[in-house]
Amino acid sequence: MRKYSLTFLFFFSVSLMAASAWAQLGTQYKWLHPFPQGNELRWIKMWNANNWYAIGFGGTFMKSTNGGTTWEVKTLVNGITETGTNNTCYDAYFFNQNTGYVCGGSGLVIKTTNGGNTWDSVTAVSSAVTWYDIDFINPNTGFVSGTTSGRAAVTTDGGATWLQMGTIPTGTYYSIYAKDVNNVIVTTTTGNIRKTTNGGANWTQISTGTSATLYCVEFLDNNTGYVCGSSSAIRYTTNFGDNWTSTNTGVASSTFYDIDFVNTALPPATLNEGFESVTFPPTGWTRESLLGTVQWVRSTTSPFAGTADAWSNFQGTGGIDWLITNSNTVYSGDSLSFWVRRSYTGASFDWDSLQVYAGISTDTTAMTSLLRIGVNDVDTSGSTYPPRLGAYQRFAISLNSFAGQNVYVGFRHSNFDGTGIRLDEVKLGENRAGSSANVYIIGNSSNVYKSTVGQDAFDTLQVLNNSQPWTTTFYSGDVSPSGDTITVSGGYGLINTRYSASNRVAKTNWIKAGIFYDIWAESTTGRVIAVGSPGIAGSVYDQVMYSTNGGQNWAIGNYSASDDQDLNSISMINATTGFVAGDEGVVSKTTNGGAAWTPTAVNPTTTELNKIIFFDANTGYVFGASGQGYKTINGGGAWNTLTTEMGTSVINGANFVNASTGWIVGASGKVYKTTNGGDNFVAQTSNYSGTLYSIYMINANTGWISAAGGHVRRTTDGGANWDSVNVPFNTIGYSVFFRDAYNGMVTGSSGRIFRTRDGGDTWEFDNTSGTTLYQVYMTATNRAFVCATNAAVWQYQETLTGIEGNFSNNIPDKYFLNQNYPNPFNPATTIRFGLPREGVVSLRIYDIAGREVANIFNNEKMNAGIIEYNFDASNLASGVYFYSLQVKNDFVATKKMVLVK
Repeated sequence: MRKYSLTFLFFFSVSLMAASAWAQLGTQYKWLHPFPQGNELRWIKMWNANNWYAIGFGGTFMKSTNGGTTWEVKTLVNGITETGTNNTCYDAYFFNQNTGYVCGGSGLVIKTTNGGNTWDSVTAVSSAVTWYDIDFINPNTGFVSGTTSGRAAVTTDGGATWLQMGTIPTGTYYSIYAKDVNNVIVTTTTGNIRKTTNGGANWTQISTGTSATLYCVEFLDNNTGYVCGSSSAIRYTTNFGDNWTSTNTGVASSTFYDIDFVNTALPPATLNEGFESVTFPPTGWTRESLLGTVQWVRSTTSPFAGTADAWSNFQGTGGIDWLITNSNTVYSGDSLSFWVRRSYTGASFDWDSLQVYAGISTDTTAMTSLLRIGVNDVDTSGSTYPPRLGAYQRFAISLNSFAGQNVYVGFRHSNFDGTGIRLDEVKLGENRAGSSANVYIIGNSSNVYKSTVGQDAFDTLQVLNNSQPWTTTFYSGDVSPSGDTITVSGGYGLINTRYSASNRVAKTNWIKAGIFYDIWAESTTGRVIAVGSPGIAGSVYDQVMYSTNGGQNWAIGNYSASDDQDLNSISMINATTGFVAGDEGVVSKTTNGGAAWTPTAVNPTTTELNKIIFFDANTGYVFGASGQGYKTINGGGAWNTLTTEMGTSVINGANFVNASTGWIVGASGKVYKTTNGGDNFVAQTSNYSGTLYSIYMINANTGWISAAGGHVRRTTDGGANWDSVNVPFNTIGYSVFFRDAYNGMVTGSSGRIFRTRDGGDTWEFDNTSGTTLYQVYMTATNRAFVCATNAAVWQYQETLTGIEGNFSNNIPDKYFLNQNYPNPFNPATTIRFGLPREGVVSLRIYDIAGREVANIFNNEKMNAGIIEYNFDASNLASGVYFYSLQVKNDFVATKKMVLVK
């Protein structure tokens, strides 16, 4: 079960923006940062030391064959929707490395039988439900829980069909656990669980004693289980949920999302010393004295057991003698036991005492005092403890506080006028059970918490690598059977592994959080600079990230020690010299390729700047909020205010083909052109009344504008006329970039990216699996860099495999759905349909029994045109299928296709 903060390691907190969008990523887009990918991971599994799986948002499925050092990043199914609302994977259940299930948004449950190479999918109950958790009790019978549209559902045919579980009340159920087909528990909000004992016919609500939202339930056996959730809530039960006990001592304030159990076989006691060997001190033991000479010796005079004991035999004016054991591993529940007596046999002063200490080193000043045995007064009766000759007494001291550590035990004899202390049969862990059941609680941004099942106190196990600059919520974890290796995964694709307290490894390269708004690249393999927001406003000044080798490695630029404004735009004159602009009207300059930045002599304004353009070290423009525009001819030493004619409308984009001729675009379809270096601007008609975000001109005549709603406009006469060359989806087009008159790209919201080879008449569409894509920068007709939210950077590496589809701006006279071609097919075919006007489109694939097997477009708002979608049926069995197109309230058509393998 895998469910739901971002923290800089100086422990500032930031909200985490979740990446989402289902992608048929193929090899078109490669994650450069975070690396190997940056989508939130909700489930991770270590099959063994080498083979690991991970699953998360954006349809992400990852495999490693070398213990997380490198990953193969895949996507789970064919590209589904552009909205980003139903493309998250929350949990997985695998029987083995080949066969497993994944659940997530849109009611989707996905199954693989070949280790994730292909996937079969069904819609469980309803496409409106988000499934948060999945659990199986055998290969046929499984359970899912989620939002109110589905609540909880069961399958008895291996996931082919799913039915809602009886009368379960309306609610959101984050986690589900089934003892058998009748006895099932789900967790929900306000600290409640619901439990059925008759397969869902009736459900009982049970309070766990907290008001927290419970995100996870797991059981060790048929009766003993745990729940965890918000507000550090941890509860356990020993009667399958009828009663719950609070247990979270030692746990930091956190929201917890995952629970793991490990039954660890315990070794026999490592400390079992009766001093029978003539070697003294015993092998591995040490002794020391403040008297100048050591006093602890081996004695054969009336030991408690066997033939010898240990005797500190000093008699005189006092002193301290130490006898220290070797290092011993302590497990939860361990005790230290020993037998002790005083040596004195007559009536006199006898001021002997024995104190017991423990610590992780033999430094006696750092050891912790556990127990003091002895008297410091006159002994006349012969009956005062410690016992006299022949009367040993046994002591047992709990070492639970040292569980999980290797400790040394020190016996310290203090003497003023006594006759000595005798010690025998020293043992550690003599009553160890054959195994120990431990529970691990996951969710904290630095630590995993471990406890012996049923005990209240938790130990803190740090999983975060100290050299890692950022951390975030860990939603999922897995623990090796020995309990030694712990791996956790979470936001921004973060993966950390603890092999031991001193060996913690970050498996993800993530050096910055926040948003990237703009990106520049020298070449495909050269210097790349991305700029955006600070990771934490007012605390971290990491607005610039740069690479010198095409994004293979990254460093943070030294931008400022105090300025926390967002940087919205970058303009580089060459690989070393350039400028950035952003909020608060600040313009800064670099002369070393982004490694360091200094503000220009004068800030042009105090408000937001959205676009900066420099032609050389002296001449540049900036544009921004409230129609503001400024020009400098001395590298920012002074700025002249421009009359842009935009009024109070924000200027989102600008592009100049030389120092004199340029265009600006903004709200309400406004586009203005200057031919005299900004002395005046002349209005043009964009043929669109919505918000214009970006403009790119390749020369004085030819250029493109990207806008809201998937609208793209093209001019071939310098802007006198702008024609519609829309992309298919009604996404926001935040950026447009062209290498020549034919090859260009548009990026926007929901991870969508569009590629044209004919100047915009037709578009290939694909998905990066990110969220909002703010800027694309093409370094060649077949290479580009893209930046986005979640500090994401991708490199586009053109390959025609993996493209979702094509879109043509040729608008048909009427709706149509063509017969797929080829047909029959194996394994891919093309589905072609036309829209005479904008509409809300659904395109779904069904098997012959009427079960939905693919949800290609799910209520997508699409522009008028002709769409060709490349459907890959590699994950389907041979047979007859139907594909159905529905344009809301306008058109419905269904056709048959045949898959032959």
